[in-house]
Amino acid sequence: MSNHRFLADSPGGVQVATREYIRLLAAANIDVTVIPVDIDIRFGVRLRRLIRTSPYQGSISPEDLFKIVEAAQHADFVFLNQVNLAGSIRGEAFADLRRKIVLLSHGAEVTDLLNHVRVVRKLPLSGRLRPSPIRAVHNVLSDEIAAREGIRAAVCLSPFDADFERWLGVSHVVWIPRTVVFDPLDWIPVPKRYGFLGTLDHAPNLAGLVSVLEALEASKTWRPDVRVVGGPERLGAWLTERFASVTYLGPLDEEAVRCEVSSWTALLNPIFCQGRGCSTKLAVALGWHIPIVTTTVGRRGYLYRQGAILTADQPESFIRAMKSLEDRDVLAGVRRDLGRAAESTPSIMENAVQFQRFMMDAFDI
Repeated sequence: MSNHRFLADSPGGVQVATREYIRLLAAANIDVTVIPVDIDIRFGVRLRRLIRTSPYQGSISPEDLFKIVEAAQHADFVFLNQVNLAGSIRGEAFADLRRKIVLLSHGAEVTDLLNHVRVVRKLPLSGRLRPSPIRAVHNVLSDEIAAREGIRAAVCLSPFDADFERWLGVSHVVWIPRTVVFDPLDWIPVPKRYGFLGTLDHAPNLAGLVSVLEALEASKTWRPDVRVVGGPERLGAWLTERFASVTYLGPLDEEAVRCEVSSWTALLNPIFCQGRGCSTKLAVALGWHIPIVTTTVGRRGYLYRQGAILTADQPESFIRAMKSLEDRDVLAGVRRDLGRAAESTPSIMENAVQFQRFMMDAFDI
């Protein structure tokens, strides 16, 4: 079961992770029937969402909930893509169904909510937290705990998410590492050209990018062209007005993204705070076989047994890592190490075997 928006064939992080989960289930020889669902749009539920910020409020419409109950009668397992769907399947009436549920987690909602509360005072992020930021955190955390009651299994995108699921009460939890689909670009880098690709209206993304841009402004000794691809456009305009090093390109279609990224010296993934899920664009960039500069938190969820990904955990060291790539020998070495890292990530079949063992243990098969 998945919200229909996450099943779209788009490059968004949630959509990419959703497609990977579906590939995992298929590789594990599970006969999957995908049921798209929508949120509850009844007036009373919409009013509750308006005054009480929580993605667990009315996460499934009554009509779709009926479809789920009907389908579950003939299913061995019910996989929920995003934990908030479990918020609508609670109570004694759903006890039998909940025993079949496996959560396909994209991380705890409260993780990014805490980042939003911390960052929104400094940066022009959208979204209002009602009735107040602190109360919203309390409400969402309460909903997180309640949604997991009676559910025995969760699959996670990163080790941090797995620990969080255990903390919230799920007894059987597994982290499945990210996979890489190889699709190399015709890479012809332009000197001093770097790029960011992602959603700007997301606290970890915007805060990390701004930290690097501020450090660049403060250094005054090196002026690369930082090209930003993504939306919303109001935040792209805000970055352009504030930072001379930014060239904002807006949201681009897939072909335009490939053409643009093929000219970058490196893709930048400056995530300095703990986020939920994983940076799915890292897997895309690994598949493109282009240099990446990221952070330890930015590469969470990935397992590579050889090679290396260029990593720096402070804005100043991040800039030094970027600048080091102006040396062509260093750039070639970084790309070579990254290629070895990508090739050493687990295959979908390796992950499927791990997942099958997990399911056998979790459900005493």
